[in-house]
Amino acid sequence: MFGHRANWAPRLAFQYYKESVSDQPSFLKQEEYYTTGFEKAVKNEEEQIRYIEKSRNAMTSNKQAADSEIQMLPDTNGPLRTTAYKIVAFTPLLKKKRQDIKNKISQIELSTKLDPELIIEGIGMLITVDPSRSAIKDFLDFGYKLYKSTTMVKDADGNDVKKEYIIEQLADAGDSMESLVEALQTNKQDNTIQLDDPGAMKLIASNDGIKKILKNFKDAIPENQKRELEADLDDYLKTVLTRNNAVLEYNSNVLLLKEALQSRQYAQEQIENLGQVALKINPSLPAVVFWLRKMRDSLRLVMKYLNYESRAIRFWGLRKEVPFAAPGPLMNYIALQNNQMHLQSMFDDSVALYSGNIRVVWPRNSADAGLRYKLTQEQLKILKTLDNEGRYTVFIPLNFHNSQGIFGDSIDVRLQEVRVWVFGAEIAKIDETGHRKLTIQVTHLGNETIYDEEKAPFDLEHDSTEVQFAYHVDLVSSIREANSKAIFSARGLEHDFVLGGQPVKSSRAPLDPFITWRLQIREKDANPGTKMQGVHEVCLEFRGSNRSSKYSNNPRA
Repeated sequence: MFGHRANWAPRLAFQYYKESVSDQPSFLKQEEYYTTGFEKAVKNEEEQIRYIEKSRNAMTSNKQAADSEIQMLPDTNGPLRTTAYKIVAFTPLLKKKRQDIKNKISQIELSTKLDPELIIEGIGMLITVDPSRSAIKDFLDFGYKLYKSTTMVKDADGNDVKKEYIIEQLADAGDSMESLVEALQTNKQDNTIQLDDPGAMKLIASNDGIKKILKNFKDAIPENQKRELEADLDDYLKTVLTRNNAVLEYNSNVLLLKEALQSRQYAQEQIENLGQVALKINPSLPAVVFWLRKMRDSLRLVMKYLNYESRAIRFWGLRKEVPFAAPGPLMNYIALQNNQMHLQSMFDDSVALYSGNIRVVWPRNSADAGLRYKLTQEQLKILKTLDNEGRYTVFIPLNFHNSQGIFGDSIDVRLQEVRVWVFGAEIAKIDETGHRKLTIQVTHLGNETIYDEEKAPFDLEHDSTEVQFAYHVDLVSSIREANSKAIFSARGLEHDFVLGGQPVKSSRAPLDPFITWRLQIREKDANPGTKMQGVHEVCLEFRGSNRSSKYSNNPRA
């Protein structure tokens, strides 16, 4: 209903969405009054025109809401751009992991009669979603028409949405390898689209169904070879779901953009047509009543912003039960105002809890080292490989189990700064300060897990965040020498809410480290002539804070 998956959470503060709601409930109150009055007037044969004239003013507010949606969706930081960014980032990685798994499986004899290559292809097309049958039909009708059409949905600046990301076909993958392969074989697309392309057919399955399919596939691998492949299969699936769910969200937001464009056009036409209502309209026409009702129902999409408020509270306060967290029936203005007040109270409580709890800040002094994760040899090997576009790139999936114990058993870990130290890189250019500078793009890819004080996981999705880190490599020959004096620039998470005080509209929820990180060194533009072949060590340094678990033995807590 709102264009996002169940665990999507905006990083912007509650205040941002509250301001978007602003006076909308009061407009809704007016519309309900005018609509009720008009309908009574039709029955009583009273004066109807004055109700239409008053309602026309509120239609302008409806048009402005559509304008805001049209501007927001394709904005630089809007959901269309950010999901497209995630698709671009993860598609090459997915293709590589898919091919690596195929190569390894081809050397193994599985205890299944099914073609293992088809199973790998099928896993690569999975998405986790449980829409209604009518929603699937509407979604596919839209996707098919848009994919086949010569005209495109355009954003506020007249730019086309990316046609190659539009899903044309969906199928039910079930919960077995047999049903997965059967669903894959219903694919109608031609050879111009590869099965791991963003716009290729997608297979729907529940989380439990996906776990069962993967377990059955692992069980078909001989015991003496299973352990080596299990981690690779888990990593492949995680990459698949991250990329494919981003594609699904992109499609949902294109559909929202299309609907907003239609709503704006309808509102504008009605404003123009009814501007001279007293002269040209017969108020008893059923179309007028329909118009008034549609305007009222459209205005109730203020519920969308209340839903965003609810999701923001879940991210900020790690609250399990929050009202308006899921779509629901349309409400009148009294119900919406009551929910707004309830959400405001919950947000205030969450901020008080977040600010009032004792948090452990690290490092204690700004000159001290933060918590450091050392890249594995496999990750180093990948980072040292230059691609065709002049970039050195590596993806680093971090969680409690593979983070080398640097976070202990801390919970609700939130970051203030991320640094990257690279040892062994050859920097050709000397900058204006007389030093050799290395610039690294650090990207937090937006699918994170935060643990509350009960150590219960909160899986959250949000937009990707990119920061730039640059330092003088000639001042840091080893990790022991890494310090703030060598840093040229470190774009901190400056708008992220840290400790105490009251968040403002521009505040963003602080990030968690348990996520897939992307490190990228761009040789062609930011680091001309840089060579990475001699790199022997890379460390990712985190600076931030945490709360301690109720069951913690963590010495930092």
